[in-house]
Amino acid sequence: MKKNNTGYVPKKAVDGAKVTMKDQKSFIKYLTTEVKTKGKISKHTINGYVRAINHLEKFLDGAEPTKQNIKEFIYYVKEKYQTNSQTPIFGGLRHYLRFIGWDNSTVKELVKITPTIETKTPEDILSVEELQSLFNATKTDILTNTIIKCLYNSGLRRSELVALNVNDVKPELGIVV
Repeated sequence: MKKNNTGYVPKKAVDGAKVTMKDQKSFIKYLTTEVKTKGKISKHTINGYVRAINHLEKFLDGAEPTKQNIKEFIYYVKEKYQTNSQTPIFGGLRHYLRFIGWDNSTVKELVKITPTIETKTPEDILSVEELQSLFNATKTDILTNTIIKCLYNSGLRRSELVALNVNDVKPELGIVV
């Protein structure tokens, strides 16, 4: 593992290490009642934030969070995880630091979340011929063909398709709700 500019080599989180977060229930209550968002925070997001804090607690191994070891944790996360996995960890970290009383400006200075928007290049986009070939290759497998056509025509994300219910499809209106 690479050393950062301080020479510190991040320690590995030990599998099965005891999570020492003093009061997860209070943190969850804080997220659901105190955090101002555009609507409610989903259970999925809350679980992701709690997992992020579990990562932090394992990394700290009983030490109190300080600016220096939070910087080291951020470095560790950036080395270990891809950008799309870093975002929920850093989101949870920001909320947790505010929860334990850190000043908002300090939190923003330490934990910068970079957007993960990637632009598609022409080689990432299927051509008309490739798309038609995909439809033709799956035409004998009705379920797979339907899934591919649904994804293509609706613009749904994979997770949205998995969560889709029959009642969500309104063919008479030509929409998925």
